[in-house]
Amino acid sequence: MVRILLRNATVLYGKELNIIPRGYVYLEDDQVKKIGDGEPPEDYRLAELYITANDRLVMPGTLSPVTYISFYPFRYLLLKNLVNPIDILSTLSINDYYNISLMAGYELVKNGVTTVGVLDQENLHTIARGLYEIGLRILLLVDPYVNDLDKIVEEWDGKDGRVHVYALVESSIDARKYSAKLGLNRIVAKPAKMPGGAKILVDPPGMIRPSDTVVTFLNIGRWVNGVGLSIGVAPQYNMFDIARRLWITGKTSSREALIHATSRTAEIFSLENLGVVVEGAKPDIIVLDFSEPPSWPLIPFDDVVYDMVLDSNRRIETVIVNGEVIVDGGDPLNVGYDKVYKAKEKITDLVGELIKKLRNR
Repeated sequence: MVRILLRNATVLYGKELNIIPRGYVYLEDDQVKKIGDGEPPEDYRLAELYITANDRLVMPGTLSPVTYISFYPFRYLLLKNLVNPIDILSTLSINDYYNISLMAGYELVKNGVTTVGVLDQENLHTIARGLYEIGLRILLLVDPYVNDLDKIVEEWDGKDGRVHVYALVESSIDARKYSAKLGLNRIVAKPAKMPGGAKILVDPPGMIRPSDTVVTFLNIGRWVNGVGLSIGVAPQYNMFDIARRLWITGKTSSREALIHATSRTAEIFSLENLGVVVEGAKPDIIVLDFSEPPSWPLIPFDDVVYDMVLDSNRRIETVIVNGEVIVDGGDPLNVGYDKVYKAKEKITDLVGELIKKLRNR
């Protein structure tokens, strides 16, 4: 783990995303060690990685705790109801799942998502491997009737401090059974289900409970204050886009929309010290570049700064997960752009074959 100093930055810190117009963030030993206004102490300037963040905004990474990874290349076809999800999954090989996870993972981190929850059940190990190699923090939402929950817990839970395993349930009996193994905070109701005893509800069919509910893109119209946000399947695998859609509907302010895409969603999934930039928190941090048009100049004042984050043509310059830089200058560091691009070429061919079949119907 390296020591990292970001200085001369606009910083959004705490659960309420308060503003430091010009300050610094110092990371050490897998945590945010110090946040301050003005210039950092001389000792912090000896960090191995030293980022001068003029015209940059430093904030917590966003979370998408409920996400379909395998549908990523086909999202527009699915959202237009042009193809059946089962038909897609039946055509994918193990290599396809891996390549898709690299593509989706790269888009997620480029868009500032640092924690992603995987709702897919087919080839879950392969998907997890691709996302893990990208460097993301991962929530595995496991249906114990489809996958071996015990085996996945043994292999993945707590891996390098970046993976958390949850159980997906659809009955109160299941909720009690698996909470005894994982703890109540790791019990998630399957989408459109409302079993008694589930700690977290996903797109429930009935009344929205703000204390423990997450809605995905397709159900964003049902959002109420206090409810978490996620992608599910969406045109963009980008939590800023989800938050912006919420804001422009007039349901909430730009600031509150960002809070619900970061700290509020982390709270619902009982992810302590995630989704926030505070001293002692996990260092999942993104740096937004406002030094070029059309997003310049950055205005770190009142609600204007939150509007700019959601409404400007923002560029994610640096992504740090668990104290490790995984994106720099927009490029993935863990797997390399070439590997992701090769995956993209293979999946592009796969999508092309699907399009041919659709045209010949």
